[in-house]
Amino acid sequence: MDLRAIQASLAYAKALGNVGEGAGQGQSQSLGNAAGGPSFSTLLGNVLNSAAAAGDKEQTMAMQAVAGKATLPDVAAALNQAEITLNTVVAIRDRVITAYNTIINMPI
Repeated sequence: MDLRAIQASLAYAKALGNVGEGAGQGQSQSLGNAAGGPSFSTLLGNVLNSAAAAGDKEQTMAMQAVAGKATLPDVAAALNQAEITLNTVVAIRDRVITAYNTIINMPI
C-alpha cells in the first residue's frame, strides 16, 4: 500500500494548522473553538493519522507474515482494517470536494 498520498495530505493538514495558529488566527480555527469542539483541520488531521497508522500496521503485518512471524488471519485483519480506513478517507475527500463545488457554484 502506497502511503505517499496520505503522508502528503498529513503534511498539508499540518501546514494549514500552523497557518491558523499564527498571528491573526484563521476563521476556521475561531469557528471551531466557538462551537466548543476541535477545528475541522484538527479532525481531518486525526483521520489522516489513523489512516496512516492503519496502513503502517498492514505493512508491518505483511512483513511479519513473510518472515513467518504472523498468521494469515492477522494479516487479513490488518489489510481489511487498512482498506476500511482508506475507503473512509476517500469518502470524506469526496464529500469535501462535493461541498466545495456546491459552494463555488452558488449564485452571489
